[in-house]
Amino acid sequence: MPIRRPYYRERNFVRGTPRLGSGERFEKLQVSIAKNCEGKKVPLKYQKLYGKTYDKDEAKEVAAKIAAAIGRRRYGSKRFAQMSARARVRRL
Repeated sequence: MPIRRPYYRERNFVRGTPRLGSGERFEKLQVSIAKNCEGKKVPLKYQKLYGKTYDKDEAKEVAAKIAAAIGRRRYGSKRFAQMSARARVRRL
């Protein structure tokens, strides 16, 4: 009888999604958010920092902040910090 693995591991393996803590999921989310932000109006609160609309570099910067906030909300700040540390170590 084969060993049953948790559902999330099977799903990740079948769909080919990157492993947690690899940083690839974060990068993918960041790129998709940056595409949506580029050229859009900046909220009045942040116009002193970014101007009237986001250019490519500003959109990337904002996307990183938004993706980090999503990760912290989803996994909790402690676990998200551990995953980001693992991703940084793997990049070196």
